[in-house]
Amino acid sequence: MPYGTAKNRDKKFISKRQVAELFGVSTHTIDCWLHDGKLPEPERTVLWTRWDCEKLIGRTRLKSRLDR
Repeated sequence: MPYGTAKNRDKKFISKRQVAELFGVSTHTIDCWLHDGKLPEPERTVLWTRWDCEKLIGRTRLKSRLDR
C-alpha cells in the first residue's frame, strides 16, 4: 500500500536505521529480530521499508522511549 494513501497519511513511519537507533543495536540485529518474529512486519513498497510506530510501540512497549 503506498504511503500517500489516506489510510497511512496520519501514521508515523520510521526506518530500519531509526528502529536500530531506538533500541541501540545495529541494523543487522533488526534484521535478525524481524526474522525471529521479535518485531512486527514493516510496511514495504518498492522504495521503502518502514515500521508503523503504533504497531512497534504496541508490540515492544517502547512508548516511554518514543515520547521523549
